[in-house]
Amino acid sequence: MLIGHNISKSYSNHLILQNINFAAESGEMIVLTGENGSGKTTLLNILANLKKIDDGGIDLDGQHYTNNDIRQQIAYLSNELYAKKNITIETFMKQHALLFEDIQLEKWDRLLATWKINKQLKLAELSTGMLMKVRIGSILARKAKLYLYDEPFANIDILARSEVMKAIISETDPDGITIISSHHLEGTEQLYNQLWLIQNHTLKTIHTENYREETGNSLVDFYKEEMKK
Repeated sequence: MLIGHNISKSYSNHLILQNINFAAESGEMIVLTGENGSGKTTLLNILANLKKIDDGGIDLDGQHYTNNDIRQQIAYLSNELYAKKNITIETFMKQHALLFEDIQLEKWDRLLATWKINKQLKLAELSTGMLMKVRIGSILARKAKLYLYDEPFANIDILARSEVMKAIISETDPDGITIISSHHLEGTEQLYNQLWLIQNHTLKTIHTENYREETGNSLVDFYKEEMKK
């Protein structure tokens, strides 16, 4: 279980997050949304234990975010590639295997084969959609407790977006918690157990099934209404 309580974060006296709270159970898939600059990436970086909070605390299955060891429990697809584009996909995979003990290269191989991506291609030779699939494979090949994705559907076409989403649904470790930062709610909202919305430095969380049953509205309706406030 992932629990965050009273989390606050500022940069140079500029408030980003204030007293936010959340909870997620094993197996849940969560969409994290909000306007550009609202703090979504900051929250993901905090959850990846790459940024320290000013106040509050986070626990993952009872383990406090107090040291770097917890990073081995987290798979994070950030906006940064952190690799030279002149290397092959195979070399990229081997580099990941050195960093993470839980990586399953056979699974990554299978995903690439499904997407018909040749491991001998260099990263620089890949289209935006192909590169995103390779990077998604690096996350899904992990046996982690927490899977984090920062805008995995941005800048890729509809077909690639659909293939990426299908892979995330079918290939994620069933006991893992998945949090996806995304503006793309249309056509995907049935996949999420929770929606987390960052607005005005605070976090509003809803359980999506309960919300739909109680209101008859979609998550897109919820987002639009909240943005009007």
